[in-house]
Amino acid sequence: MYSKAKVAVFGLLSLFFLPSCFSILSLKENEYILYRQEIKTDSLDRELFEPYLMQRPNRKIFGFMPYVEIYYLGKQFFNPERVKQQINQNREKYQKKIEKHVGNNTKVNKLIYKRDKKLKKLETKLKEGNFLMRVVGEPPVILNQSKTYESVRNLRNFLHTKGFFECEVTFKTDTISKQGRLTKVTYIIHEGVAYRVDSIEVISAQEDLNTLLSSFIQRQSKVLHHYDRDRLDNMRASIESYLRENGYFRFTRDYITIEVDTSQSRKSAAIRFVINVPSRIDTSKLNVKILGRELGQIAPDNLQGKHLRYKLTAPYFLVVPSNKNGGRIDTARAQYLQTYDGRHVRIYLADRKFNSNILAQQIYLHEGDWFQESSIRKTQQALSSLDMFKFVNITLQDNDSTNLTPIISAAPMEKFSFTSETGLNVVQGLPGPFVNFSLKNRNPFGGIEVFENSFRFAIDGQTSLTDQSQVYSTTEVNYSSSLSIPHFLLPKKWQYKFLQKQPKTIIGLSFNFTNRPEYTRRNSNLYINYQWRRIPYYRYDFSPLDINIVNTEKTAALDAFLAQLSSPTIQQSFRNAFITSSHGSWTYNDISSDNTISRFVRFYGESGGAILNLFNNTILKRDNTFFGLNYFKYLKFYTDLRYHYPLSKETTLAMRFLGGAVWPYGTSTTVPYEKFFFAGGSNSIRAWPPRRLGPGSYNHIDNNGNISYRFEEPGNIILEGGVEYRFKIWWIVNGALFVDMGNVWTLSKDPDRPGAQFTEKFWQEIAVGTGFGLRFDFTFLLLRLDLGIKAIDPARPIGNRWVLNELSIRKPFSGSNAALLNIGIGYPF
Repeated sequence: MYSKAKVAVFGLLSLFFLPSCFSILSLKENEYILYRQEIKTDSLDRELFEPYLMQRPNRKIFGFMPYVEIYYLGKQFFNPERVKQQINQNREKYQKKIEKHVGNNTKVNKLIYKRDKKLKKLETKLKEGNFLMRVVGEPPVILNQSKTYESVRNLRNFLHTKGFFECEVTFKTDTISKQGRLTKVTYIIHEGVAYRVDSIEVISAQEDLNTLLSSFIQRQSKVLHHYDRDRLDNMRASIESYLRENGYFRFTRDYITIEVDTSQSRKSAAIRFVINVPSRIDTSKLNVKILGRELGQIAPDNLQGKHLRYKLTAPYFLVVPSNKNGGRIDTARAQYLQTYDGRHVRIYLADRKFNSNILAQQIYLHEGDWFQESSIRKTQQALSSLDMFKFVNITLQDNDSTNLTPIISAAPMEKFSFTSETGLNVVQGLPGPFVNFSLKNRNPFGGIEVFENSFRFAIDGQTSLTDQSQVYSTTEVNYSSSLSIPHFLLPKKWQYKFLQKQPKTIIGLSFNFTNRPEYTRRNSNLYINYQWRRIPYYRYDFSPLDINIVNTEKTAALDAFLAQLSSPTIQQSFRNAFITSSHGSWTYNDISSDNTISRFVRFYGESGGAILNLFNNTILKRDNTFFGLNYFKYLKFYTDLRYHYPLSKETTLAMRFLGGAVWPYGTSTTVPYEKFFFAGGSNSIRAWPPRRLGPGSYNHIDNNGNISYRFEEPGNIILEGGVEYRFKIWWIVNGALFVDMGNVWTLSKDPDRPGAQFTEKFWQEIAVGTGFGLRFDFTFLLLRLDLGIKAIDPARPIGNRWVLNELSIRKPFSGSNAALLNIGIGYPF
């Protein structure tokens, strides 16, 4: 009698082998399945050539083609005649319904919509097959000789664009199955020697263009050593951008012709970028009766037959009036304003009371400057970041001359906006409901401020602070209020000097109440934060003052438990505290949803208790209390680096490194509990429970002699890294394979946690976890499921730290190396 495991294996093998006869037996005479393609080159990367092959073999799993077999399996149940009959029946059915409701246009239109939707679905089914054929399976890729020859031509043309003008491309086909119905195509490429670039020059009939472009093209040509058509096209686009950044408003790349001369010397090419002039229109031949209208449609460049530079006049900033005023923009009423840096702008605010000086400083289109295309993008981004306008539209009027007048029109948002959100939050892997309310008041004081009040109520599933096996619900109530001001709160003479950095001053106040069976905590926070940006990727944050007052009421049971502990870090977290800090960060972020190389870099620094240095020792007690509250002096720094590298259209390699340290100074002997570093959890090292890895090689042994993760384990030093291979599986489902590594350590010896201190042998205490995950991308939300498995556990003795082999396949969530399921929202990094 077979065991369940044997039956499962037999069933799985049947999926691969038994249906394989479908694909072979269903082939017609002289038809062959393209099983594999190979590319052999002399030196170039084979992946460069794959996009130019006209056929792609079917997907495989361990060498088999299950998607093809699923297609044929579905084909056994597919009856096209029945689908045709369904199409005709639906046509007749809906035609009768439509005739019954003639005269009722609303009903008829609904019926037509339903009919067309149903017929479209059936016609797709008739053309592409049933669900197994169309969605799950894949039709077999039949070898097509004409497409093979077309692939050879594509490969040869591609090599020519890279300067390999004497290349050779051939192919051969081989059968790789006993039946002779599976074939492999091998493309053999001999590149030869690439033609080098001998010289690059720009030729124009306009001397001003020759002068302007001579040094520019020399800088660009330094990166071009061999002929490369793609790079030449990029240089052509760069010439267009460079001229449009220097006033040539009407210039486009269509005026640039690339000439390549390979006759001067062997295996070399001379490149010439020829700048053609606009065709000159002879106005004497225009119809006199409509001369005025035709002249108004002719660009000054065409009137003179040359590329002209355009200067800007004072721009208009026009606010679209509300509907009660008819929505008309009265440009004659625009205010002519001189800004703090001597520029001029004409502003019409309609029925809104915005600060004209602040709006003017967000405009990068200045009177007297040459036209720059980048200034339009910067102006749109700066005005949009104010959170005041639904849209910002910029047009340029030339007025039949080389003077351009920028006209910026903006439609304001509603003064008040209310948002609400309910859902399920995931905290430390456990779900809980929440509700958020937010009320936003725009421009409350006429200075383009944003005043926002928000309220949050949540019931979260939480693991016990003292026992990971206990799970209970906690209640959290939060109220926060913030005022965002679009400039720095500085003396007036300095205030407007930084407005083109998109500055913000945010003053915030919040109250948080947390109720857990172990304790209740009240946290009041007051802060002021300065933010500014350098478009588009750089952001700077500086908070000179951040004050937290923490009040905790503990239960008698928790008091008794804490009394048994000698660890000062856990005990300290439950004392009433007065925490002050100043902190700042520098961030570079170009990570986007596009499949491109992208980076995220953040440097963060924080000084705790610096404001307390303003007080004398009579107020600061020797026992580190301030008006009965514990205070702290500390320094904290960390660096967060992330890098995304696309391997193909549907695969990405993501990497992350995090390193930081925090330490007390002065009379303080520890830091606030929230300021420590923790490792483990869904956004950290996923094979360990949240905040319970480390520190160092320390392990807590329970009464049964097993390693316990009962307590959160804070550390002063963190080193953490991760690598994740992301790939698409099907539809909205993506997959990931990952490796996480890292740990936390203390700065000094902890008698209650032996092995926790950071030493020169820290590398022996790096924890390593691995695993795989699924991501469900719903566009508006990415739900993440990650299964983490320990590979190297520093809590084990040296020599026994490799634990991946202890994972039980039959019972992965139990045993000495139990896997952990992490639930998260968004990517881990």
